[in-house]
Amino acid sequence: SNSQQLSDKITHEVYNQIVDAIGNTNPRAPKLILKNSERDPASYHPKKKTITIEYKVLEICYSFGKDSLNALSYILAHELGHHYRHHGWMAQYASLDFGAELDDQSKSPEQRVIFETESDLYAGFYSHMAGYDALSVADKFLDKVYLEYNLDPNLKNYPTLEERKKIINQNQKNFTELK
Repeated sequence: SNSQQLSDKITHEVYNQIVDAIGNTNPRAPKLILKNSERDPASYHPKKKTITIEYKVLEICYSFGKDSLNALSYILAHELGHHYRHHGWMAQYASLDFGAELDDQSKSPEQRVIFETESDLYAGFYSHMAGYDALSVADKFLDKVYLEYNLDPNLKNYPTLEERKKIINQNQKNFTELK
């Protein structure tokens, strides 16, 4: 429908602005795919060279009103952080799909914390370079994603929601120094 086309257009515009701001064409930016499922909010697939975002996540972003593009820039720049920081070399893909099978086959919990910390920091930096303020809404955005997807805040082999929020808080401080 018209609203879906508008969200597709805006999402791709924000994505392209972030990619352009990063300015790194090696490796080439992954293709952005938007989908209707409600199982995996966002994922980076290095073998397929894709980032997938669900429409439900776009609805969550748009619920932030005047900060909707900041929320959108957070999730897009976070997934691009996985790509540009080469987080896919150990696993088939980096994903917010919290299934135990994937978690057991992919990175260690410690490596996941490192990857999430790094992706969150770069999400703030990349979005800032593109003119957005992702870190100002990142913790509230994660709260909404966990609530809307009914996710356990203490997922197996993944940083807890509170750890993610602490990561974001620390990244806000680190980013201020970096900036």
